[in-house]
Amino acid sequence: MEPFVCRTSYAQDRLWLLHQMAPDDPSYNLAWAFRITGRLDTTALVTALSAVAGRHEALRTTFRAVDGRPEQVVAPGWDFSPSVEDLTGYAPADREQVLRRRLREASRAVFDLERGPLFEPRIFRLAEEDHVLLIRLHHIVSDGGSVAVLQGDLAAAYGGAALREPPLQYADFADWQRAPEQYEEQERQLARWRDHLADAPPAPRLPADRPRGKGTEPRAGRHEFQLPAELVARLRGLARTESATLFMPMLAAFAALLARYTRQDDLVIGVPVAGRDRPGLEDVVGLFVNTLPVRVGPLAGLTFRQLLAHVRDMTLAGFDNADVPLERLVEELRPARDPDGPPFFRAMCVMHPAEPPVLSLPGLDIRREPVDPLPPPCELVLSLVPGGGGVRARLDHAAELFDDARLVRMAGHFHTLLDAASERPDEPISRLPILTEAEHTQVVHAWNRVEPSAPSGAAGACLHDLVAAWAVRTPDAEAVTDGTRRLTYAQLVEHAGRVARRLRGSGVAPDTIVGVCLDRSADLVVALLGVLMAGGAYLPLDPAHPPERLRLLLADAETKVVVTRSTLLGLLPESGCETVLLDRPDPADTEPLPAGAPGPDHLAYVIHTSGSTGRPNGVLVTHANAVRLLTSTRAWFGFGPDDVWTLFHSYAFDFSVWELWGALAHGGRVVVLSGDDVREPELLLDVVRREGVTVLNQTPTAFLQLDRADEAAGSPPLALREVILGGERCDPQTLRGWIARRGHGRPRLSNMYGITETTVHVTRHLLEPADLDGPPGSPIGVRIPDLRTYVLDERMNPVPEGTPGELFVGGPGVTRGYLGRPALTARRFLPDPYASSPGARLYRTGDLVRWRPGGRLEFLGRVDDQVMIRGHRVEPGEVEAALRAHPGVRTCAVVPYQDAADGCALAAYAVPAGEDPPGPAELRGFLARRLPGHMIPGAFVALDRLPRTANGKVDRAALPAAEVATAPSDAPRSRAEAALSDIWADVLGLDEVGVHDDFLDLGGQSLLAVRITNRVRDELGFPLTVRGLFEHPTIEELGRLIDGTGGES
Repeated sequence: MEPFVCRTSYAQDRLWLLHQMAPDDPSYNLAWAFRITGRLDTTALVTALSAVAGRHEALRTTFRAVDGRPEQVVAPGWDFSPSVEDLTGYAPADREQVLRRRLREASRAVFDLERGPLFEPRIFRLAEEDHVLLIRLHHIVSDGGSVAVLQGDLAAAYGGAALREPPLQYADFADWQRAPEQYEEQERQLARWRDHLADAPPAPRLPADRPRGKGTEPRAGRHEFQLPAELVARLRGLARTESATLFMPMLAAFAALLARYTRQDDLVIGVPVAGRDRPGLEDVVGLFVNTLPVRVGPLAGLTFRQLLAHVRDMTLAGFDNADVPLERLVEELRPARDPDGPPFFRAMCVMHPAEPPVLSLPGLDIRREPVDPLPPPCELVLSLVPGGGGVRARLDHAAELFDDARLVRMAGHFHTLLDAASERPDEPISRLPILTEAEHTQVVHAWNRVEPSAPSGAAGACLHDLVAAWAVRTPDAEAVTDGTRRLTYAQLVEHAGRVARRLRGSGVAPDTIVGVCLDRSADLVVALLGVLMAGGAYLPLDPAHPPERLRLLLADAETKVVVTRSTLLGLLPESGCETVLLDRPDPADTEPLPAGAPGPDHLAYVIHTSGSTGRPNGVLVTHANAVRLLTSTRAWFGFGPDDVWTLFHSYAFDFSVWELWGALAHGGRVVVLSGDDVREPELLLDVVRREGVTVLNQTPTAFLQLDRADEAAGSPPLALREVILGGERCDPQTLRGWIARRGHGRPRLSNMYGITETTVHVTRHLLEPADLDGPPGSPIGVRIPDLRTYVLDERMNPVPEGTPGELFVGGPGVTRGYLGRPALTARRFLPDPYASSPGARLYRTGDLVRWRPGGRLEFLGRVDDQVMIRGHRVEPGEVEAALRAHPGVRTCAVVPYQDAADGCALAAYAVPAGEDPPGPAELRGFLARRLPGHMIPGAFVALDRLPRTANGKVDRAALPAAEVATAPSDAPRSRAEAALSDIWADVLGLDEVGVHDDFLDLGGQSLLAVRITNRVRDELGFPLTVRGLFEHPTIEELGRLIDGTGGES
């Protein structure tokens, strides 16, 4: 008899397409095994397996493609003979290990859908009365509901019963699914799905331990845990009161948990259903399971009871419309696509009615034999099986993304949330805990344990007291140099005392704000110290800033006195301030300093940060804030009198506080750099070498420019022992060149994170060689020992390790607040709910971070930096990290811009690492292999260097306007592009296709992708895969691929 050909079901179409995209991926293998003890009749077992295959057409089915569409090919008989492998030849001690290896290899071996077989049992003999039966199938011909059917038939056939022909075969189901009357019903249900999923956000990315990337080999992970009977009883009772099933509170809690993890309160979760509702299908083997995209949310403000009712309604609506296969929903609704994840959702939740029965053969003792799990169909699958009063739960996960430890924590979070929800269902879900008690103790208390500081002699001191102490101890040691002038500690304190006396005469007292407008010079240091000695707080008025900026600062601080020079008076606006001119001495300078010294709780300085309203915000910082910064970090760095520092940053940027007072508080020397030294990295390198600088503080952007100058100069010998990076995001991989030339630890490289409102620095990460080879990211390390750092969600709940949250900082570094902004201070400086001391405050940073093991922090970006690109929330910093991984990119910046065609888009500005810079096409292709399409910038701009602000950060506002990197014409420019354009136009039914048009934007979908790849193979002789088309979705990219310039297919 000849094989007969029939139509495929929608689900088979989907799996066939996935196989075309990744033919070596075993994710859709099904495998289970049984340990059989007793006298097994292997001949009878083989005969029984043949009988089972003869009864079910699906087990004899293979697939072929006709014009890019799959068809089922059903063989009239099963000509596969199950192998029986005898392992008794191995030593008894080795047999189990060999068996484990055989089971692993067999379960992961990929199927050939065209040649088959797709039902492949194997028998392993370990002893005369010890066998293992492995049954493996491809999911395209079977599903979980088929397991019980197969086992029942196998038991009957082994016992000698004749298997009757079933009333229906899987081909009947496929025909029914495609029938016109069923299509009409699907259309009605499809309309309901359109309403249900209208404006649904794209599937949020679950926080991962490793970056997603194209080409990452799927790996399976599994964690099993038990939900106790008492908890399940409470959940059953709650479900009954809401006319819900036990599954529904489980799904509600799972959705609430994912919302906490992703910071997205409207999401879609996949819910599999058996798909065997039609009479006669309960005894058929085949792929019936359908997955419903159940939308849950928005969750904001809901109690758990309300969420349960919402989930009940959404789930029941899904069940009522379950005839529409997921595959058809994807084709019709065309959700945002990501080649590395399924459409609609990244997580699934399923409840099985009971454990599948164990195979039963007469006269034999049979138990399940464990088989290594295979990669799940999406990133995370929660499976629930009731039994014995409780529920056995299992989390299958993509192990290439998630560590096992994360899944252990996730199980604890799920249990904790269910426990709280079952006891307090009328409480808002935002208030229900997810952390276990142990985790809560760890992230709130253990990782914030404040170590008692060692006696430093600085308790109760002010900044100027620390400097004065060195003037007594080492009066002749150099304190300040500026290229033309050198001051010893004694001279510095003497000159500053003269300024202080004049200021006291002008009415300056503790907490008086004194403006300082001076160029970079030793006089600047004298003036700042003089203001402190007078009891005042200095307000930086950098003459390099625009006059309008200086006017705003003076008005904001209501400053009455300004220290400056006569040559700078023209820069200061008419404000009625009294001026103390350093170039015009006062006879009273020599008089004793009047009484009235400040205390540690008085102001030391006021530095302004940018405000969202356009009005700068003055931050009020006390002596106590600043002094403890220096003393609490002393053990980390061991600063001392032999150190030479640079004052690189503007004194209007708080990094300068660390540079200037860090040097002088430890008896070191500070080199005040000129404006040219700061602007020209070659000059800075010369100063560092000539002055013997040992401690250098830089923003990463400025340091990368110094790195380039150092490389060009041949890396001359330097005295540097500490390079401290701060002020902006730092990706350790950008430092690879410096470390390769100078070695690790010479000097040590530290990345310090901080904000003005918490006194310069908060955390420090000492860079290690492992950081260079790790995933892109910005590790900011551990907190300064006297501070507290909390990672909280939008409702100030602590978040788990590895989950993004906003950073809040507490402790003695938290400043008074904002000058003249009581409302803003109240919004940003909050009561610390976790502190034991009354009145403790937290500063809300607005920065997104996550805990790493050991209480280390990783910086992720700004909470408000995310932009919407084609419906996706995108963090530009993630794109920057991926782009920096290109060997031809030294550093980069990614910013949003308004594109006339697409609305918000991204522009990438890249500084090349060598003389042969990568072009836009190369960079786009590089990112396309690492990021989903919506994260690929629409414009690429090459720059010699990134513009910097006066503070050394990337000046994003000064980046040139982006122009989309397209050719002057969309017309094909090569033979390959011309051929591709014709193929695309023909398959997609278009008159013409431009080389930059995106396949998906043109209405492309998976079946059309297969037709295109077949045409490319036949007409161009190039082995293009479906996945290759999705990863290179424009004719320009495919043309480079075919011409051999764009990577692998």
